Amino acid sequence: FRRYQEILSDAVGVLRLQAGNLSGWGDKDLRMLDHFQLGPTLVRGFAPSGIGPREVPRDDFPGGSLGATNFWGASVEIQYPLFFMPKEVGLKAAIYADVGDAWGYEGPTFFAQTGERLRLHDEKVIRSSVGAGIVWASPFGPLRLDYAVALTKASYDRTQEISFGGGTKF
Repeated sequence: FRRYQEILSDAVGVLRLQAGNLSGWGDKDLRMLDHFQLGPTLVRGFAPSGIGPREVPRDDFPGGSLGATNFWGASVEIQYPLFFMPKEVGLKAAIYADVGDAWGYEGPTFFAQTGERLRLHDEKVIRSSVGAGIVWASPFGPLRLDYAVALTKASYDRTQEISFGGGTKF
């Protein structure tokens, strides 16, 4: 769900809510690759695949993202034009706060070929961040540069303060 509302002249508030759940179809189990891989698309300030269940690191492997079967997220943002730029340029500033969580891994945990059992971190932790960004309505579509700081996170999450993105929402 995404809602845009004019707050003041040329200042727009954005509310974004999202959630997801997945499970196997019929008697089929979920594969490792079927899970939600979340990061800045859920809570800015986190690396791609930086949120959610993760393999516990070992001496020979640093531990990777396993993905989640459940997630929720919410974001509030205010976008406003830069007063020192002509409106025709299409440049806006944004400030925002994000919150969300990703949890639940239901893929394989034992590998018969190697005899190894998967150990994982999977805590229900509410992740949150605040940040600011620049949004440009370019001739190639909207482009965005964000700086976000994670306020709350799990000990095994991966953060990323600067992100760049683009594209249109349908």
